Amino acid sequence: MSLNILVTGGAGFVGSHTILELLNVGHRVICVDNLCNAFGAANSKLPESLKRVQDLTGKSVTFYDVDIRDKDGLREIFNKVNGDPTAHTHNHSDSHKLAYHV
Repeated sequence: MSLNILVTGGAGFVGSHTILELLNVGHRVICVDNLCNAFGAANSKLPESLKRVQDLTGKSVTFYDVDIRDKDGLREIFNKVNGDPTAHTHNHSDSHKLAYHV
C-alpha cells in the first residue's frame, strides 16, 4: 500500500536517506525543511540532497521550504496532504553545534 509520508528535516543526511528508502519501497514523499543545514542545487528549487535522491530513484519529492516552527505554514501543508504518517528527522549537525548553542 502506497502512502503519502511527510518527512520533516528531509533535506539533511538522515532525512534524505529516509526519503530515498521510502521512495524505493513505493511511497510518495512530502518534505518540509527550512534548509538551515542544507545546500540548494544549481538551477533547482530543491536542495542538492533531494535532487540527488530524485536522480537515484527516478521519482519526485514534493518539497516545502518551511520551518517546522511556522504553525500557519505547517497547517497549510497538512491541509494539502492526506492524513498519512509523518517522519520527524530534523536534527542539527554536530559539525555546527556551536552555531546552535543558546
